[in-house]
Amino acid sequence: MDGDLYADFELVTLGPVEWDLAALGPEHESAYNRGARRNGTRPLNEEVLGFVNALGMLRVIATLTLVPQLPELMEYLKPAVDHWQTMPFAGGMNS
Repeated sequence: MDGDLYADFELVTLGPVEWDLAALGPEHESAYNRGARRNGTRPLNEEVLGFVNALGMLRVIATLTLVPQLPELMEYLKPAVDHWQTMPFAGGMNS
């Protein structure tokens, strides 16, 4: 291979599978649950999924502070911001 190579290890953990599915939406969540049933593994935990989705949205919103230095970033964040505005407060997490 030629040139620079990059890897994003920001979320490499031994955490729950819900982290891997955060913000991918109901279609992918359903696909995972079908596969989990077929393979005899646990389905997604809705409470954990709600938490990681809310945290993911918080990260998107925090990233908006970088838009003045990198204006093209807004193009990538806009779909998530638009989605965030339709979500219940704190992703519907109970206090």
